[in-house]
Amino acid sequence: MVSSRLLILNFLRFFVISLSIVLLFKLHRLASIESTEESSIYSLPSSDLLSSSLDSENSRLLRLHELLARPQIKCDKKLHGEAPEDFFLCTPNDFKKRSNFTSGLLLSGSSVYRGDFVATLPITKWTAIVPPGDQSILRLSGAVDVHNLEEIHRWREWKTEEIEKKIRDKKYSLAILHLYSGMLRPSEQLIKKLTSLMTSSFILLIARIKDGTDADLWTNSLNHLFYEKNLVLIGATSSGLCGRTPMSCEYRISLSLIDPLTDRHLPPPFNLGSPQEESHRLLQYLSSHHHPCHLISPPSIPSFCSESIDNHTRSLLLTYRNLTSIPPLFPLNSSRLTIVSPHN
Repeated sequence: MVSSRLLILNFLRFFVISLSIVLLFKLHRLASIESTEESSIYSLPSSDLLSSSLDSENSRLLRLHELLARPQIKCDKKLHGEAPEDFFLCTPNDFKKRSNFTSGLLLSGSSVYRGDFVATLPITKWTAIVPPGDQSILRLSGAVDVHNLEEIHRWREWKTEEIEKKIRDKKYSLAILHLYSGMLRPSEQLIKKLTSLMTSSFILLIARIKDGTDADLWTNSLNHLFYEKNLVLIGATSSGLCGRTPMSCEYRISLSLIDPLTDRHLPPPFNLGSPQEESHRLLQYLSSHHHPCHLISPPSIPSFCSESIDNHTRSLLLTYRNLTSIPPLFPLNSSRLTIVSPHN
């Protein structure tokens, strides 16, 4: 009888110990899972998508490097000249109607180049707008019409009145724009103005990069030339250090005019940002660069500046939604709102 009781007691002890071990294992596993979940929850703000990092110096430089690293059109390109005077050009087999070089424009604020690149071009008629003493014009082939920028050493910014008269409504086979000289630097407005005045089958640009501001200038300008002027990137060469910490970085950028309907091409890359990051960056730009602007963000439509509308403003809403009622669009006047939807 006693032995039976001892046997039962030992069995109960074994059962309790086993159950305790199992419970401890379960509790430990549950604690590990909760710890992992807590860790992931608390680590989320360190990669907050709504706090964009695209305005950092590195991101601004990377956007330009990524853009220049991906040609937007394929052609049988050839490198002409030698660094630091080398550019890519498509061969005559590509764009047959537009690669027959006959006329060229050389607009330069610097007189330090030897002219190795221009000496390789079979252009028969040049327009050269250069500083006094520029030696590269001596290597231009064919007839050369020279206009000296006599006062350029006195300029604090580019004065384009005389330049505009020389190039307005002109058509060139190739245009070289070197917009650096002493203290002079290009601006987005200058690049837009010059490229809007004349037409060229190929445009070659020199871009010097010191920091993120320079990178933004050329990223924005190249995007403008693509979307507004149908100029696509053939390729780019560089000299100096053009990495995350630029030192004496210079790019030679080659662009080709295309017919967007017939010439196969790629758009500029998406600028390293997720859709959420790009949306946040756009909202930051809208809220900080356009004053006065009180940003309105209705739940049903994109944001806009309230100062841009009044009671007489007519509005058009294009939507795929099946609208059973007009959404709240205050301060837009619903009586002057037109809605276009496949469901209505």
